[in-house]
Amino acid sequence: MLARLVSVAAALALSAAALAQPAPGPAERRIRAHVAFLADDLLEGREAGTRGHEIAANYVAQQLAALGFEGVAADGSFFQPIGFQRRTLAPGDGRLVLALPGASRTFTHGTEILMSPSLARTSDRFEAPLVFAGYGLTAPSLGHDDYAGLDVRGRIVVVFTGTPAGWPGDVAAHLSGEKARMAEAAGAIGLITVRRPTDERVRSWDRAVANPARPRVTWLTPDGRPFEEAPAIRVSITAGPEAARALFSGAPQDFQALQAQAEAGRTMRGFALPGRVTIRRSSRFERFDSPNVAGILPGADPRLRDEVVVLMGHLDHLGLAAEGEDRIYNGAMDNASGIAIMLEAARALAEGRRPRRSVMVLATTAEERGLLGAEYFAAHPPLPREWIVAAVNMDMPILTYDVAAAVGFGAEHSTLGPVAEAAMRAEGVRLVPDPTPEQRSFTRSDHYPLVRAGIPSIYVASAASTAESRAAIDAFDAHYHEVSDDLSRPFHWPSAARLARINAAIARAVANDRARPRWRRGSFFADTFAPDQPRAPAVAGAGAGRR
Repeated sequence: MLARLVSVAAALALSAAALAQPAPGPAERRIRAHVAFLADDLLEGREAGTRGHEIAANYVAQQLAALGFEGVAADGSFFQPIGFQRRTLAPGDGRLVLALPGASRTFTHGTEILMSPSLARTSDRFEAPLVFAGYGLTAPSLGHDDYAGLDVRGRIVVVFTGTPAGWPGDVAAHLSGEKARMAEAAGAIGLITVRRPTDERVRSWDRAVANPARPRVTWLTPDGRPFEEAPAIRVSITAGPEAARALFSGAPQDFQALQAQAEAGRTMRGFALPGRVTIRRSSRFERFDSPNVAGILPGADPRLRDEVVVLMGHLDHLGLAAEGEDRIYNGAMDNASGIAIMLEAARALAEGRRPRRSVMVLATTAEERGLLGAEYFAAHPPLPREWIVAAVNMDMPILTYDVAAAVGFGAEHSTLGPVAEAAMRAEGVRLVPDPTPEQRSFTRSDHYPLVRAGIPSIYVASAASTAESRAAIDAFDAHYHEVSDDLSRPFHWPSAARLARINAAIARAVANDRARPRWRRGSFFADTFAPDQPRAPAVAGAGAGRR
């Protein structure tokens, strides 16, 4: 308790100091004005597909036009239109019936399980046998294959969350997000995920089922088909504690023993489970539209003009809460501040000496729904994908203190690392390792779909350099994805201007370099997503990580 009081006191002292900043300069005033507009109550939280987001998108487009950027659309506009499908499974509209020798049990969506809506059917029913498949991972480069020796064709696989212990955090985060694809590749038709005790401590089951009717969203291809990463996986389910134990009734191994192994990160052998499940559900579908915003500053060198550096951040936020006196998720820090910093960096690039390569500024939509706008951009870019040489992302910088250190997510994977470190050093900011790798931030922001498209990318995020700045970051945690993320929080505007200069310097250095950025030799992401691209030598101990 005493440590907590000291932490709160330090945060309050830092907030008071932040309010006593010197008179803001022009850059600070512009950034604050952008944040004030984008996080205003009138925009009602900027949720993708709402009028508030449309207003925000128009605001960003007009700011880019005023700076001399050109629209990327065929009609000259700054908008990349995207269709989305919203899929909803209301509480009680999904059931899993588990048939065991001599008994049967029913588990309901929204209480004992969380079930995905159907991909296309308003009503469906199917049944399948079950197979336990460890963590559900196939990773040849790490010498791991949970599906080796298992026949899961036409079956539903049951897997634990997480990965074996000892894997790099960003690699583990990527592979954890690939479990549906891996199950599909092995021939499965469904995926049931079982939680570990760690998951319960991070987010209790009661919290996990607090909003079971929250829709699943996916983007639509240009011909109107819903995109699905693993279309042969007909259902994905997260099992609550009671359902998880029931799935292993009569199994060759004890559930609690397996759960302890998963908690410790030990490898487990798979086996057939005695149960058979029947899935019943009724799903609802709705289409909506929401654009990415993109403008391009043509490069000064005709020989490099068709090579593009992307400066990006997400524009959307969470919209409106279902209830409460204050229902508006203003998203001032997340990510109105990131967009404001991006616009200030764009100004620096446009008003200074024109970079040799072209620079695209991209404000993505539907990040809060799972990086969907960035996914669409990476899959359907408005210019040839091979033109894009690098991406520089800005997402939710914590600006409640004087920023003197930053993390460069992805810095160790490409030659963007030294570029970012030099840009930070010029501003008196240290590049530091990720203090919380367990949060796996490298795969949780909008640069990541571009990484998956083989594009070297970096995401610069403010980090703690002192006990006081650590306390300020910890204090903001209570406001993350809450209606209290608004301009009533203390903002250190000089730090925002500093981050804008850093991002502009990274983009300018990449745009002016004679050579394109290259992936590092030995990078898992280079080997996975850009196997044929040239490599730079590996650098041991690169100062980067994941927030």
